[in-house]
Amino acid sequence: MKQVALGGSGLVSTRLVYGCMRVAGNMERGRFTPEMEEKGRRAILAAYEAGYTHFDHADIYGHYTTEEEFGQALAKEPGLRNRLQLITKCGIKMVTPNRPDHAIKSYNSSTAHIRSSLERSLKNLHTDH
Repeated sequence: MKQVALGGSGLVSTRLVYGCMRVAGNMERGRFTPEMEEKGRRAILAAYEAGYTHFDHADIYGHYTTEEEFGQALAKEPGLRNRLQLITKCGIKMVTPNRPDHAIKSYNSSTAHIRSSLERSLKNLHTDH
């Protein structure tokens, strides 16, 4: 797969980015089965083996479960995280049982929300960068 430099960052990425919206299905926490988790892990590995190194996330994917499932898959594959670029997005506050504090769907681009979302995403993805 072709690769490109990411601006002047020194990072190199595949030209295609693997969208992770449905890696964990689109399920609420508690309805996710070990079989679904394994299927998601296999999808991530298949994408990597096909040449993808750049994976796209958003905190709301899978009703706020996809980043965590992706992170668990990475934890089972030592060294894989260092060969990938991960991006994630935030700002939408979706109403779901996984976030009972969200009373209404809204958008939040405040510094506090972005920082909080980033810290949670890093934790869920089992990474510090």
